[in-house]
Amino acid sequence: MKPRLLTILIIVSILCSTAAFAQDGTQKWTFPTGGGVFSSPATGSAGTIYVGSYDGSVYAINPNGTQNWAFPTGSIVLSSPAVGSDGTIYVGSNDYKLYAVNPDGTQKWAFLTGNLVQRSPRCGRYDLCGIK
Repeated sequence: MKPRLLTILIIVSILCSTAAFAQDGTQKWTFPTGGGVFSSPATGSAGTIYVGSYDGSVYAINPNGTQNWAFPTGSIVLSSPAVGSDGTIYVGSNDYKLYAVNPDGTQKWAFLTGNLVQRSPRCGRYDLCGIK
C-alpha cells in the first residue's frame, strides 16, 4: 500500500471514531461513529462520555467504550456537548437547533435558533446549564 493512501486511511479512521487511552498511553478502546468526530467529548458524573458526530447524532458512550445511546439531530453535530449540573446534555446542531437531552437519551427540549449551531453551549455561572 502506498504511504499516502495509508496516511489517508488512518486519518479517516481517526475522524470516524473516538478513543480512550490509559494513563500509560495505551489505547483502551475505540468507538466508531457513522461520520467524522470534530467535537470535543464531555463527561457526565457517572463517567459517560458524550460526543457529537458528522452523522448527525450525539452519542453516549459508557466508560468501557460501549454505546449507551445515540440521539439523532436533524443535521451534522460540530458542537461539543456540555453537561449541566442535573445531567442534562446540551448540544447544538447544523439543523439550526440547540438541544437539551436527558441523561437517558430522550429529548428534553429543542430551541430553534435561526442559524447553524456550531459552537458549544457555555456551562458555568449565569448560563443555561445551571452549574454554579
